[in-house]
Amino acid sequence: MTKGSEPGRKWDMSSKTAREAQVSRDFDWAKTEKAEQTEKFKELNNYYNGNCYSDKQLAAMAEKYGWNWVPPSLPDAFIQVESQIDDSIPQPQFKGRDDDLDSAKAKEREQVVNFIWYDNHLEKLNLDNERALNELGNAFWKLSFDPSITGPNWNGSIVIGNPDPGEIFSQPGAYEVQESEWIIHAYRWHRRRARRFFGKIIDTIQPDGEHSDTEIYDTVKRTADDDTLQIVEYWYRDDQGDVACSIQVAG
Repeated sequence: MTKGSEPGRKWDMSSKTAREAQVSRDFDWAKTEKAEQTEKFKELNNYYNGNCYSDKQLAAMAEKYGWNWVPPSLPDAFIQVESQIDDSIPQPQFKGRDDDLDSAKAKEREQVVNFIWYDNHLEKLNLDNERALNELGNAFWKLSFDPSITGPNWNGSIVIGNPDPGEIFSQPGAYEVQESEWIIHAYRWHRRRARRFFGKIIDTIQPDGEHSDTEIYDTVKRTADDDTLQIVEYWYRDDQGDVACSIQVAG
């Protein structure tokens, strides 16, 4: 069965070994296909931070010939991005499905949604996504359920996130997220955080050093021994069409 996998390879998630191989192959394939867009993200991020490519060329030439010249800071991209940010959050409307009988339930649904938004700091997430959309042309929302979050008389909570576009690897050939048979969210966690979430098995995992997969921007200061691990979430549709997730740590 081919399921949006690399040409010539069979899609197989039937066992632990098969899943590890499948995720690794598709991640490598997605990184290769995304390489051109990744370079574009880096270029746009440099423009946003006032570090234009032409400035680097002129600075290198000045150093080569001993010119006393410092490239100017060009804030045009920064001003353009920040001036176009709309920090307002659309407010949903909750109405009963009849004249009156469902109005109380509608109010409860409204309160639940408002609490979830408040609990996830949606105002800040929305501001960050507005900035990413203006700067990089891409922004993502991620909605999931975290069973590890607990409180009095309740277990688990809905979590809203906004992954950096540099952390998202879509299935090559899919034009929209909805068309994808799988999509990858890769990011880095400190070893201790990963241990709290995944357990003592993290103690057996060696550092992977794959910082360049997701820490793509020139403004990021990478350290090989920072004790972080790469987390790869492989979200896919199973044979019944249901959404499933396989998570790998440090490969």
